[in-house]
Amino acid sequence: ARLAGAARRRMSAAADRGHVPWTFRIVRGRIAHEVAAAAETVDLVIVEGGVHGAPAQARIGLPARMTIQTLNRPVLILRAGRRLTGPVTVVFDGTALGEKALQMADMLTPDNDRLTILFPDQDPEKRTALENRAREILGPAGGAAHFRTLRTASLTALCEAAHGHNAGLLVLDAENALLPRSNMAEILDSLGCPVLLVR
Repeated sequence: ARLAGAARRRMSAAADRGHVPWTFRIVRGRIAHEVAAAAETVDLVIVEGGVHGAPAQARIGLPARMTIQTLNRPVLILRAGRRLTGPVTVVFDGTALGEKALQMADMLTPDNDRLTILFPDQDPEKRTALENRAREILGPAGGAAHFRTLRTASLTALCEAAHGHNAGLLVLDAENALLPRSNMAEILDSLGCPVLLVR
């Protein structure tokens, strides 16, 4: 009851700041199942992850891992104690879902910030094609975006890039080749910044 009360107060304060309507309810049962059922009527699910670099028991917990793996809705993984501040970075691979991730990242980028777009392919022709497509999708906003290519198409390079750009939020599609589904939660633990998985 004490935890529920604290969660309710936090939600109320956040909703008041954002001037958005909200509801709060308590359900009992298997967490992943209940979250999946509730997610059928929402646009975005937010789960709290652990502290980056913390011992295993402080990282993304089992309920959150199951939620990340099973939902068919966008999932925002917020690190404990972290706020959504700083630049938005998105991985763009040219797929239909990658385009959706790019559009969402553009929508979430404040007017006074520049969106950073990471390309996973170093092939010059493919990189040029991806940049042209990104500019086409973004329209006028594409002129202000930062375009970067990952050192290699690997999770390590993605982590380095997100850290190097001080990403306040990393956006990527949940089917991206950099995120093998078999151990997606473990991979997300290594990123350290808030992550929005687009589905």
